[in-house]
Amino acid sequence: MSIPPTQDNPTNGRGEEWRLDAELLRSTLARLCERPVSGAIWPSTLLAFETGLPITEVELALDPGRQRDRTSKPELATWSVYEQLLYRLQAGDHDREVCQAAHERLARQLWQRVSPPRDIATIVREADFMAAMAALTAKSGMSLRAIAEAMRDLDSEHAWTKSGVQPYVAGKTLPPLDKKKHLRTLLSVLCERAGRPADDVEHYLWAWDSFRPRPQFARPQLVTLPAASRHQEQNPPPISARRVPRTIQLTMSVATVGVIALIVLVVIVGVALLI
Repeated sequence: MSIPPTQDNPTNGRGEEWRLDAELLRSTLARLCERPVSGAIWPSTLLAFETGLPITEVELALDPGRQRDRTSKPELATWSVYEQLLYRLQAGDHDREVCQAAHERLARQLWQRVSPPRDIATIVREADFMAAMAALTAKSGMSLRAIAEAMRDLDSEHAWTKSGVQPYVAGKTLPPLDKKKHLRTLLSVLCERAGRPADDVEHYLWAWDSFRPRPQFARPQLVTLPAASRHQEQNPPPISARRVPRTIQLTMSVATVGVIALIVLVVIVGVALLI
């Protein structure tokens, strides 16, 4: 499963070393997003839209070592996520090698979410999650009263009452998006009683978090000039071949006549003086 974090162990002398690699990975991606080869700025929402990745995975990739709350472990997105982002950002070989080396070092120290079990991986709709919660509750064999009491014992600040938890464990509705800490407490209780590994708590939360509303973007359109326009832009015609406004043409004609008349008058006066 996942690799346990080691940065909190003061005996290994590497307590803060992972932060340097995290900053290297973060700054490299930030530069590619802000000054990419394509010339377009890439916000995380647009990257998620273009790659088809969950927005939570893109946000984690752009901020390695992030803790979603004080009780969470510092996380790291999988390398497959970075591969897709680097491809979309048209990263060069050097940037790709830098990111891969930093990721390999971070993977030895941070919690890296791996592929969830099949039953959690199939949660793609809100109805799937509600059904999964009902199945997990049934597997735990806990009553509503027992669930509420266990939640209070684990985290009294983020616990539901017996009546408050009932709609969620019965699969009747989705837990609110602003109650993530409450849901983590509930999942911790149910997973432990149902005999599921602790990592499945994060897998369930990842599935639940994917239901957040996402901004909609239209796919960027490239403006292509017609062939004739591109040729004219690259090979502008000489000045003599360009169309000159008629008013300018008349002004130039009058000025030319005036200059010629002046020259003739000067010649006549000069001849008269000589005579």
